[in-house]
Amino acid sequence: REATPCFQKALILFQKTGDKAKEGETLWNLAQAMGQAEKKPEAIHFAEAALVLYQKIKRLDKNVRKDIENQLQRWQEIPAEENPPVEASVKTDEKPAQ
Repeated sequence: REATPCFQKALILFQKTGDKAKEGETLWNLAQAMGQAEKKPEAIHFAEAALVLYQKIKRLDKNVRKDIENQLQRWQEIPAEENPPVEASVKTDEKPAQ
């Protein structure tokens, strides 16, 4: 959680300076931070953005690409809500059974 604001500031800086390689690296770092914070939709968004950017600038190591794709697959397989809320067994307008 503490790293996310720093990565967001770095992302803005690299976007302003036009450093696409560092922007991609920061997007991937943001994705990992969001994944650690259990924010899967945001993690997926940033990881996909990193992949697209890296493909545009053609500076993606095969191993890094594989790591990103594997992590994306894991995040997409895990439901956003692993512990759904438990429904009440008795409705409030019902009388308890005797």
